[in-house]
Amino acid sequence: VLDLSRCEIKIIEDDTFQGLNHLSTLILTGNPIQSLAWGAFSGLSSLRKLVAVETNLVSLHDFPIGHLRALKELNVAHNFIHSFKLPEYFSNLPNLEHLDLSNNKIQNISRKM
Repeated sequence: VLDLSRCEIKIIEDDTFQGLNHLSTLILTGNPIQSLAWGAFSGLSSLRKLVAVETNLVSLHDFPIGHLRALKELNVAHNFIHSFKLPEYFSNLPNLEHLDLSNNKIQNISRKM
């Protein structure tokens, strides 16, 4: 478990977590993230839980989690997400069991791409 809650993280670059192959939980709660590189979570092949509550997310489309095949729980509550597409965003996450989108600004859920 790596808890980086409220560390004032604004940028997460490519390969930041490279080498943490056995990390099962990453908590980023309360960080004012402004830039999240597409390869930010590469190397986290065993990640089962990702908590990104209050991280200024406005879209899941730019949230690079599609390769996290072991992910079982994703918590992106208390952000500014306004829409998402099913099953597009979650089709590469075959083990996802729990998705928390509470307290967002969701106005549109669609199936079409």
